[in-house]
Amino acid sequence: MSQDDELSHKARAAAADATTEPLMRQISALDPVARARLAGWMSQFTAVVGQTPMVAARTLHAQATQPVGVEAASGVWLHNVELAFAMPALDDRDELVYDALVAAAKVILRNVPESGDRSSALRDLRVARWKAHSAIANHGRF
Repeated sequence: MSQDDELSHKARAAAADATTEPLMRQISALDPVARARLAGWMSQFTAVVGQTPMVAARTLHAQATQPVGVEAASGVWLHNVELAFAMPALDDRDELVYDALVAAAKVILRNVPESGDRSSALRDLRVARWKAHSAIANHGRF
């Protein structure tokens, strides 16, 4: 098991924040015109790509660190389980849901033989992640 598998979602997020902190200091040191240009570029990037530059960079990193010989669309496996459940965290409750569902998926991946039922169980966990994320985002209105 790789060291990345051992890190919790919060630890990875904190590490990402620590990496982006120097960049954020540099951005805040820019003059207002340069900051406005950068903000315009970031909004254009987000509109075209569908993700903020930081989320896109994390996604590319996750894809780049995928083991050799494993296809990107090969399903949920131990090496990509965090990516399969990844969404922008809304708050601490959302991170708790993420951590619990990733842990459950890892238990299934380690202990349940490959089958249609295992795939269905993992799919149901992903659906649970989407619905919980939606409920938190909408403050339980739906």
